Amino acid sequence: MKRTQFMASLLVALSLPGCASFEEAIREARMTDRERCASYGYFEGTEPFASCMIKLSTQRQIEAANRRHREEMQAANRHFDYLAREFRRRTEAEAENRRRDQIEVDLRRRAEAEEEKRRRAEAEAEAERRRRAEAEEEMRRRQEEAARQKPIEEDLGGGGEW
Repeated sequence: MKRTQFMASLLVALSLPGCASFEEAIREARMTDRERCASYGYFEGTEPFASCMIKLSTQRQIEAANRRHREEMQAANRHFDYLAREFRRRTEAEAENRRRDQIEVDLRRRAEAEEEKRRRAEAEAEAERRRRAEAEEEMRRRQEEAARQKPIEEDLGGGGEW
């Protein structure tokens, strides 16, 4: 509880100098305005003096409004610049992502093409093995048939017994 009260009183004490300096600035501006109007030859308490004070106050308000407007425009320009940089960064990042995606697609297509070539080569090799096996089987069958026919020919032509 005491800590909360201490913090509150400290906060109030710290905020007072800010108010005092703002009030002092207003007092100084009024004193400056009085001195300027008096330097123009107007006497305090007269209508022209009051009119001069109003004009100077209005001028100061316009200058303050213009200053705030400039600051707001500068802040808006900084924000716009930030948005432009962020847009450019995101656009470049998206372009980089698209480029990477395209590279991945190209690599995948190349890998698929290589896989297809490998499958075709394996299929051709398998077909070649089958052809060779069939040719060997055909040669073996013919050799066996030739071997079977050879004894018959030897029996037929062996001594002229007929």
